[in-house]
Amino acid sequence: MSESKAIGFKLVCNKLVDVLTHLQAKGTTMAGENTSFMNDCIIRVDNRGIWSITIDNNLSIFAQMKIDKNPDTDHGLETYNKGTIPLDIEKTLKYLKRFSSGDHIELIYENGLIVLRTTNEKLDQPIVVEAFFAGIRKEAIRNDMLLNTFRKHKESQEERHKNMITFIKKYHSIYTLNKDKLVATIFNGNKLDNFVELSCNHLKEVVRDGDLIENRSYPFKVSKNKLNVTSKSLKQGVQDKISRDIYTKRSNFNGEFIIDYPSQFNAAISSTKGHIQLYFGDNKPILVIKSSDADYGLDMSYIVAKRRTKK
Repeated sequence: MSESKAIGFKLVCNKLVDVLTHLQAKGTTMAGENTSFMNDCIIRVDNRGIWSITIDNNLSIFAQMKIDKNPDTDHGLETYNKGTIPLDIEKTLKYLKRFSSGDHIELIYENGLIVLRTTNEKLDQPIVVEAFFAGIRKEAIRNDMLLNTFRKHKESQEERHKNMITFIKKYHSIYTLNKDKLVATIFNGNKLDNFVELSCNHLKEVVRDGDLIENRSYPFKVSKNKLNVTSKSLKQGVQDKISRDIYTKRSNFNGEFIIDYPSQFNAAISSTKGHIQLYFGDNKPILVIKSSDADYGLDMSYIVAKRRTKK
């Protein structure tokens, strides 16, 4: 019987916490409950870096993290062997509290065990080691976008699922940007040609407004080269609306339209800090990219589907 090989990576603790929290996509449901939309993930490791794409049960939000190996960055990523690591995110975050934010942490997966350990070289600092059982969790498989797309293609043999798999495996990503970074193409072939760069705090104000309203949804209105976002209830009563104009750092709008995003948009914005880039379009999903970390070889992004309307 052949022994399984250890798969893992090394990363600064605070960055590891950031990316795992990002993949959880914590937010507020339509009923007003605080929740994590994804509790498990599968991290893929190879000689280029690490990456993971999680999805919620309703297929309404996709969370992506990707870190490239780059000696010029301060996250200190190193990878060991090639393979996949299933993680219970909440449990892993709990064990990471034992470590200091600046510690370089090795996360190793072997024979169903997750081992976390520091790699501090100073003799006066203790080496901290934590280990817990991971196994192949059904939740991790369910929350992994690539495995879900493989399953759908196996069941239906539809060309669109095959194209999605090809896109994701080629780019290790759910999106690509054009040369001037004003247009995004996402995994289902949609081109998002409306672009906004702004401080995430502006959208957090919209989310806080939405927290006051049950059955929240977030309509985006593009008109006269301006962006307006409204928090409202599904009852759509006049008293249930709070509307805000969004002040942007850069923007590129095409046409006039209204597109409505569900409560998962709350999670995407609540889980993001710093400057962000938004890509969206008429009757299309929205791509949220945390641009603050892009220069450091770290990609943290979300795609939120447009709100489904009842027929």
